[in-house]
Amino acid sequence: MLHPDDPLMTENLRKARATNFYTCKGDDSQVVARIGDASKGKLVIELRAQPANGATSQFFWAHPGPGFNGQQQRKRTLRQSDQVNAYLFAIPGEWAIGKIRFDPFATYDKYADAGEMMIESISIYQLQ
Repeated sequence: MLHPDDPLMTENLRKARATNFYTCKGDDSQVVARIGDASKGKLVIELRAQPANGATSQFFWAHPGPGFNGQQQRKRTLRQSDQVNAYLFAIPGEWAIGKIRFDPFATYDKYADAGEMMIESISIYQLQ
């Protein structure tokens, strides 16, 4: 799970109103987490979030060493909500995974203000 003090969070991810939520804003918000021992096997990522508007969110994964690749991603549409909802993303387990990246807004336009989303938690589970 990503925690408030995780040093890998980008500057676009900031603590919101002294709660345990984070707010993602801007053109290219991202959260990257390294997986201590490269994990091989299917993963399920649970995102607990409240999008202010509808959004398409993505999780990317990378093998140990190289960077992220557009072929290794799961994308999902999140509907606007006035409460926190759980969203699941399945990651295949064919290769070892060394890191995961969450993009709350699937946009490549650096001038876009893609929206706002409050994130309660991101949990990663390995399936047996």
